[in-house]
Amino acid sequence: MKAMSLQSSHAICAQPAVAGSSLWTVELDALAAQEAQEALGTLTDDELARMKRFRFERDRSRFAAGRAALRFLLGTVLDRDPAALRFSAGAHGKPALADDPRLAFNLSHSGASPIVAIDPARRHHSVGVDLEL
Repeated sequence: MKAMSLQSSHAICAQPAVAGSSLWTVELDALAAQEAQEALGTLTDDELARMKRFRFERDRSRFAAGRAALRFLLGTVLDRDPAALRFSAGAHGKPALADDPRLAFNLSHSGASPIVAIDPARRHHSVGVDLEL
């Protein structure tokens, strides 16, 4: 896996597991400030285009940081380069890994505080997490 400085970041914090799924919280503003260039380097052209559609720079930075954190966490679970991960969308738009659709994960965010859930053992067909301020 490509070494990323996100490994030493205090912006990504593990939380107690729920029903076998791993949970992490992310402080997007701290991560965006620490890892802005690295975050952009992990995003695909589609993700960069989506990021650019946000009107405010704060929202663009948070989107990039959130996607980079998701990529970092999935890359860590899979022992793969986060930048090499490719996503697909399910019937209802829920993202999945294109080459490992059985790995269930979800990202929910509200403001600068998202939460990521991943079922690394692939026990569940789908995981969901929701966060609201």
